[in-house]
Amino acid sequence: MTRETDNQRLLALDAAIKSKRRYDQPPEAEAEQWVAAFEDREDDQGNTTQRGIPVWYPKAETEEWHRLRFGVELAEPAVRRLTPDELAELRRDMAESAAWMRAELARRKHLKE
Repeated sequence: MTRETDNQRLLALDAAIKSKRRYDQPPEAEAEQWVAAFEDREDDQGNTTQRGIPVWYPKAETEEWHRLRFGVELAEPAVRRLTPDELAELRRDMAESAAWMRAELARRKHLKE
């Protein structure tokens, strides 16, 4: 796709997202089809009059918009819980790093004396 075609697709997706947005929470049966966000309202001069209005956008169009605009997939979780083994390994690494740091600081302090 060319850059112009991408921009046209982004504008079309933006219009679709805005036309389908909802300000009331979707029913639980439809919750997976929506993405929660916050919106600001502006007056005719572009001044913000209200901040943080809860809004729900259609998930399919929103994910496609983000994929085209930023090259990312929203379906992939950005954060996950560590497994118990990963957590234990992280704690070990942190303890080793802290011990090394204390020893290094003591060494440097000794060199200054």
